[in-house]
Amino acid sequence: MKCLFILVLISTSTLVAYDYVDLVGTDSELYVAWDDHIRIWGTSTERVFPSSCYCVSLGLATLNGADVLLYTRCHMEEPDTLYILDKTSLETVVCREILPEHLANLSVPPYAYMDVRLARHQPSAESFYLSADPSIICSGAMENNVVSARLEYDETDGIVIVDTLGYGFIDYVGSFSGLTGPVFCGTSLPMIFWSFYGSYFYASLCEYAAIHMIDGDPVPNNYEPILKQTFYSAAGAFTSGAIKCSGASEDEVVILWTTEDNAELNYSVYDCTCATELYEAPMMLSPVPEDVMSLSRNPGDEGMLLVWAEDNEIRCRYRDGVWNPWAYTIESITGTVGSGSIKVCGVSDGYWVAWRTYEKAEPEVRFVPRAGVMSIAESAVTLNSYLEVYPNPCSMSASIQVTGENCTGTVFIYSLDGRLVGKLYTDGNGSVNWNTESVSQGTYFVHFDRENTVDAVKLVVFH
Repeated sequence: MKCLFILVLISTSTLVAYDYVDLVGTDSELYVAWDDHIRIWGTSTERVFPSSCYCVSLGLATLNGADVLLYTRCHMEEPDTLYILDKTSLETVVCREILPEHLANLSVPPYAYMDVRLARHQPSAESFYLSADPSIICSGAMENNVVSARLEYDETDGIVIVDTLGYGFIDYVGSFSGLTGPVFCGTSLPMIFWSFYGSYFYASLCEYAAIHMIDGDPVPNNYEPILKQTFYSAAGAFTSGAIKCSGASEDEVVILWTTEDNAELNYSVYDCTCATELYEAPMMLSPVPEDVMSLSRNPGDEGMLLVWAEDNEIRCRYRDGVWNPWAYTIESITGTVGSGSIKVCGVSDGYWVAWRTYEKAEPEVRFVPRAGVMSIAESAVTLNSYLEVYPNPCSMSASIQVTGENCTGTVFIYSLDGRLVGKLYTDGNGSVNWNTESVSQGTYFVHFDRENTVDAVKLVVFH
């Protein structure tokens, strides 16, 4: 019996993206990897590898009827390695080195950086996916490539590369400044996201590509992904717009990215196929572009969690079709969380968050209940004179009036448990009506987002 998975590669310049910690979990186990360690958290089961690495990644899959743990290790001085591990003992079932020349017709030096990232959860019981960004330099130029490869796992032959699919170009001084692991959203089509800037093109680009299972005959090195879209670009040499992170839930895919020179943090939202961009907007509330951040990417989740490090705290915001206006503090910390050193993964009733500071040898791990981050605490709501609702209490409908500057936009209405129950658009005078006949009796919060602030009013509905 054979099982299939896909490997995706993207090349970079000498800029290396570090992932010092990663985690993946189910309702019964949590696996955490960092440096030369991998551990089933909360137990004594641990494996220590003989050498350190700068990029680790974890995933779960079912191969030949067995649930297994996927693990990659990326080195500066050694080839990157993919492991299939027994979930209970962490012993190796099979492993292989991953080299750029195995995957595409590339002119590569004897040594190249390559960061491999796994999809945490797979869309089927027969396949799993990875992304990576090797640095390939030849004849003074950078070979920048996006390459997918279909591989088979066979109990006799091990891991075999069957065919490849790619997209590539050459730049004299180029760099991919960001790359995410594959994400899924209610479909078998994995999405990867990357950003690029370079002096040859004098531009900063944020793009996504959709790479999926290759059916039929092999199509080697045709250098075109299934889908590719640029959702941000800017002129100017050595700008630094970049992907920060991406995530997925059962309804949508979200990408956080910065404009040139890290000036502004934005987010783009796509439907489950990533074929339709729903909208993009600046993140006017925390976090800020300089923060270290991560998004959960569990395709079955009803929502996703954004976590980041800011002002000596680990903070989070929940999203289920719309961002919860409130950021929650998970824990105060001592030390500095570096790039790639904070991760989050979802389980049925919440999220596991892991982070590692420069000052500590091991990561910290905390559980965040979903019910806790969905809710909107009344004490967090600041009533103000810029948002008026009348009558209040109301029975059939309520008139909402936004005053002050920038009063045209979207009004969000939340229940006490943090769920979005209404989304309204004000007219040119900042007015809108909300029909309350179909909503349950109770207390609601009416929100209007402005730059750096949220106007909020408590509204009582009775019938």
